[in-house]
Amino acid sequence: LFRSGSGAGGAPTASDTITISNNATLTVNVSTAVASSITITGAGTNGTTALDVSSGTLTVGSVTITGGGTSNRLAKLNISTGTATVTGDVTITSTNSANTQIVFTSTGTLKVGGALGSAGTFTTFSGSTVEFNGTGAQTVPRSEEHTSELQSHHDLVCRLLLEKK
Repeated sequence: LFRSGSGAGGAPTASDTITISNNATLTVNVSTAVASSITITGAGTNGTTALDVSSGTLTVGSVTITGGGTSNRLAKLNISTGTATVTGDVTITSTNSANTQIVFTSTGTLKVGGALGSAGTFTTFSGSTVEFNGTGAQTVPRSEEHTSELQSHHDLVCRLLLEKK
């Protein structure tokens, strides 16, 4: 678990690397949380290791979510009403993909500047938003059947019904 950053009072700065492990939860409830990278790892003992973006705002270069190899070793990115801005990739790795999760519990926002890996579980909430805002081509994972809206910064571009085949 991340214990102390290089900023004032031990707060992380944009150059800090954060690792969350051992069934710990790091909650973002401030408007200025930053880091270079965050790794959420569910390896080790049974339980859930999580990054909770509650009502705060997080800006991070990259996020890696690694679930444990056996059941009940979860690694989760939870987003409530806050905003998580990932300027690079959201990488998801696990030998058991059901142990990696991105979960919206309210109307929060996930902004992705790079690729979004395929999560074992990707749970949305009515009014939640995933914004792909990179300057180049971005990878969007394939999921179960659902309706998605592609938006520019100002207008709805199209609405798609995606079906898993």
